Amino acid sequence: MEVAQARASAVKVHKRKLNAYKSLRKGGSILACNALKKIKDKKKKEADEGLQKAKTAITRAKNKAKNVLNA
Repeated sequence: MEVAQARASAVKVHKRKLNAYKSLRKGGSILACNALKKIKDKKKKEADEGLQKAKTAITRAKNKAKNVLNA
């Protein structure tokens, strides 16, 4: 039980550090709430792009397999 709690707290700290170092590449001042929203949007966009790339790779693999089968 203690190991699970220690691991959960370590994961929580790690995620907090990742968010702290996330770069927005924006000059000037920005409100914290706006920065957190932009970070969340950026993470979602990265995840969506990764999902799209995976889907494309699956489709290409299926098409290659079909071409090999039909050739």
